[in-house]
Amino acid sequence: DVNYINNGGNFGIGTTSPDAALDIQRTNDTSNTNVPTLRFTDADTSSQPGQKSGQVEFVTNDNTPGPVGVHSFINGQTEGTSGLGALVFGTGQSGSASEAMRINSSGNVLIGETSAISNNKLVAKLADSGVTATSNQSVAFFENDTNAWLTIGSGTSSYGGILFGDSGDSDIGQVRYNHNGNEMEFVTNTAVAMTIDSSGNVGIGT
Repeated sequence: DVNYINNGGNFGIGTTSPDAALDIQRTNDTSNTNVPTLRFTDADTSSQPGQKSGQVEFVTNDNTPGPVGVHSFINGQTEGTSGLGALVFGTGQSGSASEAMRINSSGNVLIGETSAISNNKLVAKLADSGVTATSNQSVAFFENDTNAWLTIGSGTSSYGGILFGDSGDSDIGQVRYNHNGNEMEFVTNTAVAMTIDSSGNVGIGT
């Protein structure tokens, strides 16, 4: 491979025309045996849980109004001692950025939380509610220590709602709000089973 520094200070690996501060080029194909790769290796042979294997940091030198320092980062760190790894994303005030989100070794996405909760693939936490999500069939868990809302935004003449589907029909059941008439509708087996209109009147089968 060719290493090259152009007159703009860009450093190229595998290229004599680097277009960025660090430009790594290789010719790859569908076998993916020659992927341009930036690798971080922790040479410790006895890594412990939470130990970082490498980190990318984003720094500002602007000290108005905040301090100079790292304002965000991405790092890889070990989970357990069996070669498992997590990817951690940090954000915050310059000089004191902290973890905001992680993808753990099982592929679970954790926002505001560092440990998986049951088998939830998505966990979003504003504050600890004290609730224990115990279902192994739960997909997502959202919590706060005061009110907790799930907001669905849609157009003033459109629907917003939740769809229930299976392998035979992707939206066979629905709970939806019709903003055009300000009505709440409940759908079962693809048909409207109940409607609550804007005056609070309840219609069954319509």
